[in-house]
Amino acid sequence: MGIVWLVLGVLLGGPFGVICAVLFQDRWKARVERRKRLHVANAITRMQHQGDGMIHIAGRPTTVHLVEGDGSLVLEPEHVDIDIQRDPVPLPPEVAAVRERVLREMDVDRGNSVGVVPTWNSKRLVALRGYRISRTSRHEKSRMQLETAPVDYATFCATVLRLDEEFERVDGSGATVRTTLRRDYLTSDDAVVRPVPFLANGLGIALLAFTDDDKVLLGRRRPTARARGGERDVSVVEGMHSKMDRNPDGSLSAYRTAVRGCEEELGVQVEPADVRLLGFAVDMKYYQWNFYGRVNVRLSAAEVIEAQRLHAKDRWEAKLEPVDLDPEAIFERMRQDGIWDTGLVAAYLALCSRLGPEPVRRAAERVFGAKPDHVPWRR
Repeated sequence: MGIVWLVLGVLLGGPFGVICAVLFQDRWKARVERRKRLHVANAITRMQHQGDGMIHIAGRPTTVHLVEGDGSLVLEPEHVDIDIQRDPVPLPPEVAAVRERVLREMDVDRGNSVGVVPTWNSKRLVALRGYRISRTSRHEKSRMQLETAPVDYATFCATVLRLDEEFERVDGSGATVRTTLRRDYLTSDDAVVRPVPFLANGLGIALLAFTDDDKVLLGRRRPTARARGGERDVSVVEGMHSKMDRNPDGSLSAYRTAVRGCEEELGVQVEPADVRLLGFAVDMKYYQWNFYGRVNVRLSAAEVIEAQRLHAKDRWEAKLEPVDLDPEAIFERMRQDGIWDTGLVAAYLALCSRLGPEPVRRAAERVFGAKPDHVPWRR
């Protein structure tokens, strides 16, 4: 009888062990992945989330609030839902008045432009109405849901490019006061948690491009560019298009924006699989909302530069300059030339994703020369 029980134990023990392995393997893998993400989040922490919500890189303050992302997390296409409503967001009277003035200026610009691309009022930009961030039940991957609306370029100019332009309005007591859009609407972090829809115009992407010969491509915006003329930038900065960037179901895709942006600004064709979106943030200097990420262009730097000259329809916006894939050299170029904070944070996340957070953090500290003296940021 003892032999029978022994045989049964052997026969049943194997299948039972397999069942247990199957049942607990996914849970174990999820725990390992979670610990890995936490480790990376802790290692990246020389980019902190300060008490006021703004990111500091190696002690260097920025105007960027990082809403999602840590340099390791990837915002996967199937987990980023962007719905767009049919009608634009209504504008307050003071913004509508400035928009009308911008339209008149555009008419004059079209008549006077010689040798440069004239300004036109594209009606296919996208405004952010709201967002929600959660995690998937399996593997705790990031899930984002955005609500958006169409907006035109004149509204973008009347808001994003004029946040600090003074105007007069009548206050609650009937007195005429001078103020700005920033003073009226962007004085607290509430504008980060709950976007101001008529100001959150020009939702888009900012990408750092990596080449096959171990270089990154930095942009230098041409003096004739409509925004931030002459400034240093990352490789691709592209606004979402309310028609061209739609999925078959009518929703918008940030990955389609990235692919289109590479074609229009770099002159190269990439696949969605070549793109990684790593974060979502708002730069409060411009109240500009963007997805930050990186793209592998699968060409040498020289080939991309030649492709831009031949095939990029928006080549007039920026000139490409290759830099060795060395985070210290990249940050030093940015420090010397100056770069808007969206470009700096986007590049930091992209380099962390490609090289790992520790060498990028150390490089940033050597270049920017400051170490935070408080508890690192943890997401």
